[in-house]
Amino acid sequence: MRIHVRLLVNLDKNVSKLLILLERLEKQHQPVLSHEEELADRADTEWVLEFLGISLNTFKTHVRYVQLTPKIIGAREYYSKQEVYRMMRRK
Repeated sequence: MRIHVRLLVNLDKNVSKLLILLERLEKQHQPVLSHEEELADRADTEWVLEFLGISLNTFKTHVRYVQLTPKIIGAREYYSKQEVYRMMRRK
């Protein structure tokens, strides 16, 4: 019985360590942008249309709210350039 309890305690400690390591890895793969980087990463609809080489109707039908989610600032929609690049890599 004591051996089982000791094994469970060790297992719990190891699982806790693994969870901490997984959280660290997740943060490394999803870095937080600084304010300046976030401003530079924003792209308006015109930039996205030009980069993708598509029309506004195609964008509204197949991309906006389907593959890219806008961040609304004021009355304008902005998109993350990193998301656009990732979307292009998936295709």
